[in-house]
Amino acid sequence: MDKVQILRVPVDPTASAELMEIEPSVDELRRVIDDGWLEGIYSAGWHAYLDAEGKLKSLPANLNATALANRLGWLHADILCGTVVFLGNHRRGAEADVPMSVLTAARELRILA
Repeated sequence: MDKVQILRVPVDPTASAELMEIEPSVDELRRVIDDGWLEGIYSAGWHAYLDAEGKLKSLPANLNATALANRLGWLHADILCGTVVFLGNHRRGAEADVPMSVLTAARELRILA
């Protein structure tokens, strides 16, 4: 399985987001969101994963990831909780590298250096 580049946005608002290269397996994706069950959010050209039980576990709100998702067109009246990872959409439904548009938006929001 080929590795993909992801953008990991930690829940700590003082910590910078980080680019990581991972094997896009369910186990690896769960590991990078701190071992939660995966929930996906989707928009044109990108998707993200977070802990599906984040609110039930009382994980803190991830305002940086929520702001980034909103800037990228995910317009929901919801707050993302816990660590969030952003990836790209492969034309065959597989995971792909995080798109440049996501990285640009993260830099504009000062989430990514």
